[in-house]
Amino acid sequence: MKVKILILALSIVTLAGCGNDESPLGDTTGNSGPTALHVNGNICVTSRANDTRWEPNDRIGIYMLARETVEQNNKLYTTTDGSGKFTATEAEAIYLPTDGSRRNFVAYYPYTENLGDNGRTYTIDITDQSSQSAIDLLGSDNPETDKNTPSVRFTFYHKLAKIELNITSGTGFDDSSVLEGLTVELTGQQTSATYDVIDGNEIAIVTETPRTVDLLVTNKGTKAEAIILPSDNFDEMSLKFKLKGGRHFIWLVQSAFATRFEAGKKYKFNVTLNKTEIDVTSEIVDWISGNGTGDSGEAE
Repeated sequence: MKVKILILALSIVTLAGCGNDESPLGDTTGNSGPTALHVNGNICVTSRANDTRWEPNDRIGIYMLARETVEQNNKLYTTTDGSGKFTATEAEAIYLPTDGSRRNFVAYYPYTENLGDNGRTYTIDITDQSSQSAIDLLGSDNPETDKNTPSVRFTFYHKLAKIELNITSGTGFDDSSVLEGLTVELTGQQTSATYDVIDGNEIAIVTETPRTVDLLVTNKGTKAEAIILPSDNFDEMSLKFKLKGGRHFIWLVQSAFATRFEAGKKYKFNVTLNKTEIDVTSEIVDWISGNGTGDSGEAE
């Protein structure tokens, strides 16, 4: 079941071009000229690419369709100040038909110019985790409107899954400074996929030999995260922790509440590294939580 993650409100106004005054609610003045699409993005439910808010210069791509025919292709809209108000340059702006006929819209995040030969295939590669927002793919539904009904609303969905770790030092270590320089790996991962930004279905994973993904470790080793592809199960998956002194720990990925990584879900684990073992508990957080109210595991 899809769960709504993010809502964008879009409004359409008549531009003041050709010497006409602006009509904020569409073509209410009898003007038969073009009506442009203005985008105002309001995050109504938590969890966006960087979890809870738009960032300055976040960019989305928007398509306008007449039934299944693409009329406006991958138009770039940007929120320059991160407020959620998206604008386009004159060259990128979308205009609605002057005859009042209705059109559908779809959108995706983050914007890219490279959408394959067909202009609609988004290529996913999660091997580089250094920028989480750059790989947090969102796809929208396809609302419709015309120039006389000036509001449409996008609902975006996370297309990938996320794992997030809170890490502490435990028995046998003097303090948390032992975590500085920590590296964390997640084994058994597929790392490539494609996504059709117009049909908005599930991603298509390119099946290859499973690889190891290096998590993004921050806060002096106390936080680690990765955005990953959905999976059928947890087979052959483990988290590997290595301290800068060479000591390492391995935990086989498991959960009492989940059997796989699902699109749109976040899996949060609380990890305690003891000198002789690792303790892990899990809990639900803001994407769609992926592993229930929490479970635990330990490994040496």
